[in-house]
Amino acid sequence: MNWNYYRLNMKNLVTSVLVFIRWGLIAAVIGAVGGFLGVALHYGVHYADHLVQEHEFLLYLLPLAGLAIVAVYKGLKTQGLSTDTTFKAVQESGEITIRQIPAVLIGTVLTHLTGGSSGKEGAALQIGGAAGNRIAVWLHLNEDDRRFATMAGMAALFAAVFGLPVTATIFVTMVISVGTYWYSAVYPALAASLVADAISERFGIESMRFAIRVPDVGLVMMLKVAVLALLCAMISTLMCDVIHESHRQLKQFIKNDWLRIAVTGALIVVLMKLTGSTRYYGSGEQLIRAAFDGGGIYWFDFLLKMLLTALTLGAGFQGGEVMPSFAIGASFGYIAAPFLGIDPAFGAAIGLVSVFGGASNSLIAPILLSIEIFGAGGLNYFAMAAIASYIMSGYTGFYYSQQILFSKLHPERIEIHANEEHEEGL
Repeated sequence: MNWNYYRLNMKNLVTSVLVFIRWGLIAAVIGAVGGFLGVALHYGVHYADHLVQEHEFLLYLLPLAGLAIVAVYKGLKTQGLSTDTTFKAVQESGEITIRQIPAVLIGTVLTHLTGGSSGKEGAALQIGGAAGNRIAVWLHLNEDDRRFATMAGMAALFAAVFGLPVTATIFVTMVISVGTYWYSAVYPALAASLVADAISERFGIESMRFAIRVPDVGLVMMLKVAVLALLCAMISTLMCDVIHESHRQLKQFIKNDWLRIAVTGALIVVLMKLTGSTRYYGSGEQLIRAAFDGGGIYWFDFLLKMLLTALTLGAGFQGGEVMPSFAIGASFGYIAAPFLGIDPAFGAAIGLVSVFGGASNSLIAPILLSIEIFGAGGLNYFAMAAIASYIMSGYTGFYYSQQILFSKLHPERIEIHANEEHEEGL
């Protein structure tokens, strides 16, 4: 009998148990901090959205809110910090200043309070990443462990504000480096997400859930879903291009930060008033609910939401792109679905999942998102939509610092960043 083999296995088992307990405790702390920060972010944005809906004069204060955001970022010395900064901190085991937390929290609430077209997940990833990163520094964790703590914080905040802990875990551990999966980070991220989600539930934050009628599984319908997902992939690429180009052009033509955000804020006010509706304010929740509750979607909704989101984020207002991508995908899917013989609400669900997956260059997270939001009944269709959108969306994406290590079409290593030019051969 090989006693050394069994002795080694026992030693490894003890080590695994100790590491499991250690990361469970660390993740619990990160999740608790993330949960309370997530509650603050959620209710700050929630009440801001309600106030601007009830008091539309607040929209006219958008340029002033922009100036206040610039002042906050300059005062806290956090200019230029973004979700990409958080991604780089994971990739390079870097530190994130804790000043980023109040900066992005204040900036996001002010953006929503005055009707800016923006989400909240970008803020969640930045706040969570900064919190997890600082906790790791305070606990004197090594550089590799600091990466995991940062991702755990990101997942915790994402879970707290959306109520989607499994999606949050897989999204954060896959989206930073596409093609390399952080298996060792899954447990800390999931544990932190579950703790944060439990805290957010205790404070009355409800998960996003919608009931839809899923058609019977069939080859013809599967092909229709694939075609719709292809169209959504094109929309996701367009969305990312419009957002990035808006940022570049605004920065090029109006170099002064104060002037750029004030002038663009005034332009957004004019465009919002021309639409004659409040449906484009904030993250786009009104559009999402209209697509699933029968409230009515217009053919131009996804285009206007895309334009206003691009101007809002490009000018320097705060928030995020994911929730607007949900709204754009749902409204486009709702309009396009009938042309393919698909129920509009089911098409909206396919659109939401596909545009999110294509724009974030994530594959598994959109599938899990579909289960947590719509249930597992349409898993076959959502899996097809997520895969098709991932492949067809190319290498554009929300985040410039996102690494794409392998080709989406061929078994080859390409090692590029999202939005870099790359030509695929046959």
